[in-house]
Amino acid sequence: MKMSLLVSVSMLGCSTKEYFTSESVKVLDGNQDVGLNLKDMGPELKAKESSTASKSPEQPKPQTTSPSLVLQETKSIKEIEFDDKQNEQSASLIPNKGKASNQNSTKKDDEVTNKNQSKMSVLNVPLFPSYSFDVRAPEQFKHPLQFSNKLNFMLGEDEQGFYLYGEGPITKDAYRKFLAYVKHYKNKNIDLDRLMLHSPGGFVNEGLKIGQYIHNHNWSTDADKYMKCYSSCGFIYAAGVSKKIQKGAEVGFHRPYIPNKPDTDDFIRRVYSDYQPYWNLVEGDMGLYNKFMSDYGREEMYILNSENINKYMKSEVY
Repeated sequence: MKMSLLVSVSMLGCSTKEYFTSESVKVLDGNQDVGLNLKDMGPELKAKESSTASKSPEQPKPQTTSPSLVLQETKSIKEIEFDDKQNEQSASLIPNKGKASNQNSTKKDDEVTNKNQSKMSVLNVPLFPSYSFDVRAPEQFKHPLQFSNKLNFMLGEDEQGFYLYGEGPITKDAYRKFLAYVKHYKNKNIDLDRLMLHSPGGFVNEGLKIGQYIHNHNWSTDADKYMKCYSSCGFIYAAGVSKKIQKGAEVGFHRPYIPNKPDTDDFIRRVYSDYQPYWNLVEGDMGLYNKFMSDYGREEMYILNSENINKYMKSEVY
């Protein structure tokens, strides 16, 4: 699958380690910030790639030709003005109905509203737990971004059209950043409705907020063969109203926990109960939920791939 990414961030994390994360993009490990203005970024990024490539000859490239990386002169994410009113609307469980200028979408919004109101009236409990920790996939699964501290979003394009590509941990500001990028591209007349995310996990509630948006706004989720979507990223993937996965990709689920504190029977029961409203909202399979919530310990993770994913969630395999 031939893809390209249109980068719209002015800072990329980098280190001396270079690797491929997906068919869509060649990325540098995001552990440090380098303050590059986007208009000056091309030659410096090229030099950095050349330098890091020479230092890491042992890393095999999963494709014979380098993917195209198109740099656009655009605003940094820090410069994208965020509309707090729109943030509040997007963050609400029930999306607002379309205005007069968007009457064609009113019926669709009404259907989403009625469906979610019905679910919440039955649940009558908070959608998100009152606590949230930076919980990532167990280290033994060796996610390449396990120790990264930066989340980047980029604009991708393939034969199906544009999509939002993200990689890195689910940080404290992940949901706000996600909304800012969606708005930024909408202002450029690009209405996104598909997400590809390569992540080891992170702050669970931030992931649930993104997943809630994905579900309520009828986005699809996708994972190409180099992507590993673990932990809270799995919760996001499960929210897609339609899903795709390429052979080689992995989507991992495990029970949330409190770092540096042992699990107790009471806490395990509470976690099971606290995350169930979200799982019900996205119409997740309870067999899968019971498996990773009850049958797997905190150092374990249940992996879905192209071979077994359709046992628990309908996904197009390509």
